[in-house]
Amino acid sequence: MKTSVFLAVPIFFLAMLVTGCESEHASGLIDDEDVELVRVDGRPITLPMLEALMEIRGVEETDEEGMRDLLDELIRIRAMANAAEEDGMAEEARIRAERSIKDMETLYVRYVERMQQENPLSDEDVREVYDEQVSRSGDREFEIETIPFPDQSSALRALDSMDEQELSFTELATEAGLTIQPVGWINAGQVPDRFSAEMRETEEGEVVGIPLEFQNQWLLVRVTDIRALEAPAFEDLEEGIRRQLNRDRVEAMIDAAYDAADIEPMLPMDEVGEE
Repeated sequence: MKTSVFLAVPIFFLAMLVTGCESEHASGLIDDEDVELVRVDGRPITLPMLEALMEIRGVEETDEEGMRDLLDELIRIRAMANAAEEDGMAEEARIRAERSIKDMETLYVRYVERMQQENPLSDEDVREVYDEQVSRSGDREFEIETIPFPDQSSALRALDSMDEQELSFTELATEAGLTIQPVGWINAGQVPDRFSAEMRETEEGEVVGIPLEFQNQWLLVRVTDIRALEAPAFEDLEEGIRRQLNRDRVEAMIDAAYDAADIEPMLPMDEVGEE
């Protein structure tokens, strides 16, 4: 095998080689300072490439055999990529697009990771959200059942009908030809603030005074039972809160970058895809 002699050379010796491939430098993916381990048909495989693959595969620096296996894998990939380029595939629009997207995705992921490392969430940030959630949830939870309506106006008319005709919740469902749907237990922190305030004032057996919007439906809600709610321990929610805060931060970063970007339409959208 062509690489067998090379792979017998210790990795620390390979790291002494220097890069110098003009075409790879032109792509912006290889820097003059990158250490070049081997060239395949004149195209380089660098130490940062190997280190990246080691991180992905979980290979430690002390695992010399594993490192050499990965280097051999990179050489094989490089050889096939070279063959594809010689065949003209690198010039095909679809392939160029896929490579560009992959490049953008890599920069996106690594940039987010760096920002999170440089600006880690503090324990105070997480505790503040926990305290807010506990406050919103209150000290009670409610067992509810619902009647779904397709729009808000229908639900409001049904509420008025209950008051005017003195219909019970069950009678209203029967008259409307709808089915009562048991939901189970919820707390005030799981619904919008306005509905939460109304539900807190609702006694067992009563219907909440406003409908609840949920999954493109409007629900009339009856409280069938109320019981005390014990707040979960901070330790039980901490990891979930951290994940949500990090997601919120990423969304804010994306929005900020989008708003700051100079976006210049070059082709009307109705012409995209046309020959």
